[in-house]
Amino acid sequence: MSYLHDMELQVELPLKFVEVLEVPAGWVFSYNATAYVDDGEINCALVGNAPLIVDRYSEQVHVFGTAHPVAYYVDEYQKKGS
Repeated sequence: MSYLHDMELQVELPLKFVEVLEVPAGWVFSYNATAYVDDGEINCALVGNAPLIVDRYSEQVHVFGTAHPVAYYVDEYQKKGS
């Protein structure tokens, strides 16, 4: 996914998906630094890395926020229809 690649370039760390959630509107992805996910290197853990959704129909990537649980953003996204 090019979004993750672009983020890797910004943070200068390899990134890895840690969770994929399928919802009616698409797929929600959470990610973090590979060193943190695989080895628990706390100094590599990202903060503010908002989950993203890939829309099932348009295939566009939309970034959620971090102030609420993922379920809140999924509900809001599905209410708006994208």
